[in-house]
Amino acid sequence: MRRLVLAAAAALLVLLLFLAARGGSAGDPSASGSAPISPGSEAAVLTKEEALARVQEHFGERDETTGNLFSIGFENMVNVDGADCYNFRVSWLVDGDHLSYLTNYIVSLDGSIMQEYLPDSPAGGSVSAEPRTAREAADSLFDLLRLNPGELKDFIDPERGLTFTPCLPVSESNRTVTAEEFSTFFSDKELYTWGSLDNQAVSLTGGDYWTRFVWDEDGDYFTPDTVEEGKLTHGGEQDLSDVYPDCAFVDYCFAGSDGADSFSLTLVLRQVENTWYLRGLVHSQWAE
Repeated sequence: MRRLVLAAAAALLVLLLFLAARGGSAGDPSASGSAPISPGSEAAVLTKEEALARVQEHFGERDETTGNLFSIGFENMVNVDGADCYNFRVSWLVDGDHLSYLTNYIVSLDGSIMQEYLPDSPAGGSVSAEPRTAREAADSLFDLLRLNPGELKDFIDPERGLTFTPCLPVSESNRTVTAEEFSTFFSDKELYTWGSLDNQAVSLTGGDYWTRFVWDEDGDYFTPDTVEEGKLTHGGEQDLSDVYPDCAFVDYCFAGSDGADSFSLTLVLRQVENTWYLRGLVHSQWAE
């Protein structure tokens, strides 16, 4: 009787070990012959909305230290170490009146990568100190003036300053500010003359001029419809190369809608010792 019990127990043990081995093989992708899930696998792809939700959950609604609200938006797709990733731009709303850029954050298609990303770095490391071309510099400065204009102070032409033009042609009546003067550009309540529009002097504070002729953060536009290098989208009666002979310029054009005029903002840049600086901001506006 004892021998029968031992034999039955041994058989049961063998059966349990066999079932355990079968179960382990079924749960192991390599044992079953299926390939591991990769970022390019259809079975693993996160949607852009799902990836955004993960980044929002990571940061939360607002910063605990400052109380600033986070603003997170999709920027583009990037490839990091062979993995395709959603790239999100992370900013926060400072004092309730302007966005300040913080960093970029990426999420891979399979969700295995979720980390900070510095987009100007070839390997995702530190940001490249100097843009190589005028277009690269203009795009960076354009983002800065939209999202955190106060930081433009460090990129104003150190020798000639920054000239603001409310409409073509560029003239000597246009106001030029130095980097030091720009540090109080938005807080200064004094009225200044910036040039003329329709034969009338444009007299505004710096903040009001910025909203009217540079960038209105409440405007129903954000991404330009066209970008032109070396020429104005709308042409015009003046060649900027004659006014700024040693400069490059990039024109960002926004098409009007619902009866609104089209307009463009031209960034004039001058290179000083391999660094591109902002030399002029030219506003143009026209009815289609």
